[in-house]
Amino acid sequence: MRCGASGLRRTADGKDCGRLQDALLLCWCHAYEERTEYSRDVSSDKVDPEGEVVGPFRMPHPITYYANGNAGMSTNPPNALAAADSHINFRPYDNDGNGFLDAFIVVHAGRGAEQTGDRVRNLWSLKWVLPQDTVADGVKVCAFLTVPEDVKIGVCAHELGNLVFGWPDLYGTDGSSRGIDRWCLMAGGSWGAGEPRLAIHRHGAKPTGVGLASTMRQRTVFVLRDVKKINEVHRLWTNGGASKGYFLLKNRQLEGSDASLPGEVWHINDNIANNSNEPLYKAGLEQADGLRQLEMNSAGSGDPGDPFSGSTNNRNFTAATKPNSRAHDGHDTKVRVTNITALPNDDMRMNIRVT
Repeated sequence: MRCGASGLRRTADGKDCGRLQDALLLCWCHAYEERTEYSRDVSSDKVDPEGEVVGPFRMPHPITYYANGNAGMSTNPPNALAAADSHINFRPYDNDGNGFLDAFIVVHAGRGAEQTGDRVRNLWSLKWVLPQDTVADGVKVCAFLTVPEDVKIGVCAHELGNLVFGWPDLYGTDGSSRGIDRWCLMAGGSWGAGEPRLAIHRHGAKPTGVGLASTMRQRTVFVLRDVKKINEVHRLWTNGGASKGYFLLKNRQLEGSDASLPGEVWHINDNIANNSNEPLYKAGLEQADGLRQLEMNSAGSGDPGDPFSGSTNNRNFTAATKPNSRAHDGHDTKVRVTNITALPNDDMRMNIRVT
């Protein structure tokens, strides 16, 4: 829904519901004006969001009331939900039948605090929860997200990842590091690696989860296909073991939603909640140049030296290389990826050993 409050000036066409609905339902148009649905692209046609945009509605308090001096993180009453209740039937949007609304999105007038830098008087684009469950049309509303009217698709996709799919933030939420920055939708990639109308894909796997990754158990010469052509991500650990820590192999090429990016090797720790305790990340990119700029919050938020073989022509990932395939405690995982070679058809060939 769309809303306004006193103290705000519109930054977008007040009648531009079509563009808002495109962003909220995760669509975008590239330079050739061909309409592509981001959600279908990154999920291999498994996710197709539907929804309605209603409003605008005038809120009873000024924007500073809702910002609450803390970018919108407050226990204030759900005025926007009450305004929308008489204009929309919420019941069809409990698709899994668990009694809760799948997603409630508030599009507010003005710009977001993440753009203005003013957390006192503006709202940050975020997922938040109501102080208590509110019932509308027999459906409970617990969580919601807010985005500004000039929102780009990446911000919507990131926040919907939090709200609907339960994905954690993978930037350094405490500000001490970059997390995995522009390499993932759930970090700086929500801003498109310099192209804000594009949203980078999520790391590792498609939106249906890391469970899509197949496990490699043998020594082999392997060809890794472009993940956008074939939904293929591979999991590596000692003897293919199902440890909470493991590596993911993924081949992302410079096209579609990933056009602004420069295969990747990811180090995953499922027993870690987020990326705020460097270098013990929940999801860390093994940067082929060995500089670890993402962990150290230094220059570089993702560059051509990060992927394999990349600008440094690093073609090997073993216990003895930099970066190496050892676990965080230093023990040898027995994972060996060598002779990484880009093929003319966007495939990548490599030797893999996990025993």
